[in-house]
Amino acid sequence: MWSATGGRASIRQVTVALPRVWRTDALGCSLKNLLPASAAPEEGHIRITTSHPVFGDRPWTQQTQGCGRQGDFIQMGGDLLRAASNDSYAHSARLLLAEWAKFRWGVFDERGHANDPLYPPTFRDPNTHQFAATSCSDGVVKGDTCDPSQPGCTFSPQPYSNNHLSSSLLSFPELPTIRLFCNDKTHNRIAPTKHNAQCGGRSAWEIIQQTSDFVGGRNPVSNGSRGLEPILRFVQQANPRFVLVIEDTATMNLQRRWEFLRKAMRRVVVYDVPDGAHIGVVTFRSVASTVAPLTYIESEDSDMRQRVGSSLPRNPSTVPESQKCLLCGLQEAVRVLDEDNKGANGATIILVTTGSGPAPRQEVNEMITLAAQRNLRIEVVLYPLTERRGAASASHGLEPLVEATHGTLHTVMDEGVGNDSKVKMMVALMDALLAAVQRNAPPSSSSTVLVHSADYPGGIASMSDGSFALDSSLGPDARFSVYYYDLNHVGNIIQLTAPSGHMIASVNVQEEDGDVNMIFVNLEKAEVSVGFQAR
Repeated sequence: MWSATGGRASIRQVTVALPRVWRTDALGCSLKNLLPASAAPEEGHIRITTSHPVFGDRPWTQQTQGCGRQGDFIQMGGDLLRAASNDSYAHSARLLLAEWAKFRWGVFDERGHANDPLYPPTFRDPNTHQFAATSCSDGVVKGDTCDPSQPGCTFSPQPYSNNHLSSSLLSFPELPTIRLFCNDKTHNRIAPTKHNAQCGGRSAWEIIQQTSDFVGGRNPVSNGSRGLEPILRFVQQANPRFVLVIEDTATMNLQRRWEFLRKAMRRVVVYDVPDGAHIGVVTFRSVASTVAPLTYIESEDSDMRQRVGSSLPRNPSTVPESQKCLLCGLQEAVRVLDEDNKGANGATIILVTTGSGPAPRQEVNEMITLAAQRNLRIEVVLYPLTERRGAASASHGLEPLVEATHGTLHTVMDEGVGNDSKVKMMVALMDALLAAVQRNAPPSSSSTVLVHSADYPGGIASMSDGSFALDSSLGPDARFSVYYYDLNHVGNIIQLTAPSGHMIASVNVQEEDGDVNMIFVNLEKAEVSVGFQAR
């Protein structure tokens, strides 16, 4: 990085958050001292995971904010860190630097990809009328070119014939002499690269210089005499702490809303909260009360899951929605957390409230202040939101709270029909609560991945079927969930057909939980292939 930025930037300190399940006191561990626990399950800039089904161990960056804006995260396989030689380390360093530039400074790939109509591996240079590599470089990239319209066309630079090149890291970081980004003099503005498309033909170095790290002469060129070796700070992820803060007013007594809420909360607490987490439940109306104190969930078989998951009252209160006190709920949640010896710092509040009626601005400001004092993240679940899709922006007034605490706003649309509600509203609420939990769980925690979803509308058809794919990244075991409105609507058999043609009847591999209106079908060593067919 020091070389690539002309002596203007380097990494000074790296915090390495180790999974909480790792034993750092083991004999084979080189860490001599007990590690401090991180204050909060912060989302790492770089995530070390298992091999990715598309990228393998190679680092990649998720970018959703556009040119010049910071990305979401970098992910890479752990095997990339197990380099066998200095050359391997240098290769990994160049790959990671290219992704860091994308993540930190909002630049993009400057190379093409096989079978990609937007960013092809080669293109016809309008100046020479010859096919050239889709890239940015300070010289001619040597390699076999082809017509990108032909099947199988790809481009790989010749590894030992491009030693004259020094840029660009966003094109070919695997080449050993590459160490720079393209600037306004070397940039190829006509190549069909993602960077040109996103950044209007400006060079990567032009974009980087306009970011907050360098704009206005910040971080000027420095000599190379100071130490460039970063400080590594190791911490261990703290056990996540959640408090569900749930609105308990008369509006929840309509159209089975409270019933669905009880089932959704039970589903998430019993099946989805990660092992080792602490969780409590608070309800609020004009006042707030604790229905489940902060409880340690030791394992997936812990009795505490059932106890906390079933802690909501069977019936909601009769207090009008207009009298609800959101601040009271947050204050009670902080009190619950303060009773734990770790305090409230870094905990996650999952606030479930209706989306109707704006929250008083003064109340929201007080909630923001309280959350900032305790370093809380607040995930807001609007349930149910009665405004129709496409209508004016919701008037709940909670966006400032979500933004200030780096939380997320989850919306569950109202699906009420007469005195009832559709079961998909319950499923949507389960999904929202699950997303709020997973977003704040340690990366090492197992998580549910949705691979297929379909509604069964009923009517003349007596069956519902569909197909979906499983890949190796999902692990050898699979669990399928079937939600129902009424158990009588579900037949006796749920049938799965594997890609090999093997038919699996669910009779011997299913579980049923009537408290959450759900049937599980568990498959051990599910076939990894193009798809399953379910009926």
